[in-house]
Amino acid sequence: MARSYDLTSGSIPQHLLRLAAPLIMGNILQQLYNTVDAFILGRFAGDLEFAAVGVAGSVMNLFLFMITGACTGISVIFAQLYGAGERERFRREHWLSLSCGLAVTLVCSSLGFLLLSPLLRLIQTPSELKTFASAYLTIILASLPAAFLYNLDGALPRAIERANAALMALAAAVTVNVALDYCFVARFQLGIAGAAWATAASQAISAVLCILYLRRKAPELIFARADCRMDGELAIEADGAF
Repeated sequence: MARSYDLTSGSIPQHLLRLAAPLIMGNILQQLYNTVDAFILGRFAGDLEFAAVGVAGSVMNLFLFMITGACTGISVIFAQLYGAGERERFRREHWLSLSCGLAVTLVCSSLGFLLLSPLLRLIQTPSELKTFASAYLTIILASLPAAFLYNLDGALPRAIERANAALMALAAAVTVNVALDYCFVARFQLGIAGAAWATAASQAISAVLCILYLRRKAPELIFARADCRMDGELAIEADGAF
């Protein structure tokens, strides 16, 4: 079972620092995905691909920030249920958030595919970069479910006062992203598509690491078949986060 902390006593600045530091570091690490892609492409691919990943980053972040914001809202619900000791409702909320979130994410992916060309025109993407930016964003949009799982599963350890575990999983994912970027771009010569696949794979790995951590440290919080049922009140709360 995760260790509990009493936030109602002691130094408020210390409590805020302990809670906020992993979140701040996590946000910094998440920005490294696009930065690493740009660095590797600039070193081992062409100038056009280097420029295209910078353009694509603006569109990619539009979708990723929506997912991150929704999962941050869900983490508040998780924390409330965990703090109240409502383990059964916690598991049901986990399942409802997962199912509702994946459905919304698939809709966002579909809209992204439909609006990709207009978005690139809207941000005045140079014609010589459109092919490369489209190739990168097509893979990123297809992998949005992995990004959602990565953010949702990262919210779970934070909700049970184990933000450092989520941060370590994220750090591992960024490290894997660097290795895969080098492998796909420098070794296999996959270009900008290889950088996108590296990002998608590393996010999926981070999600798996968070779930494995919870299965080991707090298995009672992982939903089972009996928890996979509708709960109107929790469903409204989960939908509200999205």
